[in-house]
Amino acid sequence: MKKLKVLYISMEYPPYIWGGAGIYLYLLIKTLLLNYPDQIEISVFFPKGVTELGKGLPPLEVNMFQVPLSFQFFPARYLEFLVKANLFVRRKGKEFQIIHDNYNSIFFSPAPLVATVHTTQWHECQHSLFYYPSLSRIFPWLAYQFLWRFEKMCLSHADVLIVPTPYLKETLSKIFPGKEIKVIPHGIDLTFFSPRKGRKIFDLIFAGRFVARKGIKEFLDSLYFLHTPLKVLLAGYGKGKILQKIEKLKKETPHQLFVRGIRWLDLPKFFSQTKLAVFPSHYESFGYTILEAVSSGLPVLTTPVGIASGLRGKEIIPLPPQPEIIAEKVNFYMQNEKEREEANRRLREYFQKKFSLEKEAEETFKIYEKLSKN
Repeated sequence: MKKLKVLYISMEYPPYIWGGAGIYLYLLIKTLLLNYPDQIEISVFFPKGVTELGKGLPPLEVNMFQVPLSFQFFPARYLEFLVKANLFVRRKGKEFQIIHDNYNSIFFSPAPLVATVHTTQWHECQHSLFYYPSLSRIFPWLAYQFLWRFEKMCLSHADVLIVPTPYLKETLSKIFPGKEIKVIPHGIDLTFFSPRKGRKIFDLIFAGRFVARKGIKEFLDSLYFLHTPLKVLLAGYGKGKILQKIEKLKKETPHQLFVRGIRWLDLPKFFSQTKLAVFPSHYESFGYTILEAVSSGLPVLTTPVGIASGLRGKEIIPLPPQPEIIAEKVNFYMQNEKEREEANRRLREYFQKKFSLEKEAEETFKIYEKLSKN
């Protein structure tokens, strides 16, 4: 049987991973190769990245096309990648039966084009502008609008859009009426993210980029309202004022704060060493880290965003997140071990019924087969 040749276009691929898009792609490819070894051949086009949070992940049997980028920062980096990716597709695209865009970046394709939309600059604009003082909003607004024009052009050329949540489908359906949009939730590797026994070294963990949308400011401010000194692990990376704020908190509060950029492979270990995770995001298109923490047996406090948007209960932080409310919930769970265990059990049962890697790979492969036949 002739193998279906699929080319993935992505800004992230191991070891150059900094967010959920890279993890999604790695796990999807891994599962497709495992379940359809005689039916699919995969290639990946990606740039050398600036962070290596995917370092140590076992290599997959794929053909890799790596491109250097001159710019290190968004949005120049994205625009340079967009140009180079489309030039590559124009030159090599006819060699593939399916091209799968994992970063809203392809506007020309000689083969059927699938695009997985993790988020868009339009969504980021809706949920991020309020972080800026009113007089300085015009530049980020212009940047979002400028980039969204490119993304919209790329997504309009896709034959099928894949989204991880109904919320993204609802909003994109209004922007692209008539476009085929499939909701395929991301899966979780339960052989890797599963409860482990371990000594609890940390009381709290915040895992994610130190950016305003993730609620890092509200989380740090909540530490002032906690009743007892805690050991807090900040598992992520950031710069500027956030790092200054962390140093200030070390001096002004009795808490012990540890800042570490953690590889994806090491997340389960740190989850098993922690009593409670806090994810006070203002917006998430999916929220991979929430799913990974819960699957690892870790109780979670989260805002109702992304995969948690349908949840109700004590573990939910109302939107917009407020430091006093975050602290109130942390104080409650720190004093009630049984409540922590019950919170994790309830969330783990809910998530594991809905998010399957096998189902994700199966639904994606069906799309490939349908498009390749047409």
